[in-house]
Amino acid sequence: MPRRYLTPDQAAELLGWEGRRRSERLLRVMFAKERALGRTIMHRQGGAGRGTRYGLTEPMLHRYCAELFLVTQDELLGEVRHQLGAINRSVADKVLELVVPELKQLRKRIARLEQRGGV
Repeated sequence: MPRRYLTPDQAAELLGWEGRRRSERLLRVMFAKERALGRTIMHRQGGAGRGTRYGLTEPMLHRYCAELFLVTQDELLGEVRHQLGAINRSVADKVLELVVPELKQLRKRIARLEQRGGV
């Protein structure tokens, strides 16, 4: 099989799948996807006495089976936390830049009014 193709086991490893039968599981998914699309996705090469050998590429998997690359909940939570942290820092910077000086000026006005007896 040409080097540019991954075996089903290598492709399953790339997807982070575990277990002894991961390549068979991936082949079942790929056969179902081919049936659903009505076209051949995997590269097929006849093996002498071993049956058909299948080849996959990472771009092929991304194009036809993007759902196999879904992120885990932990990865998603980590990314959300990172993004929220950046947003919080940005808001805090704007508060310091815009609100704090206004508060200082308001405090000065209140102090002046108190001295005059207006408050």
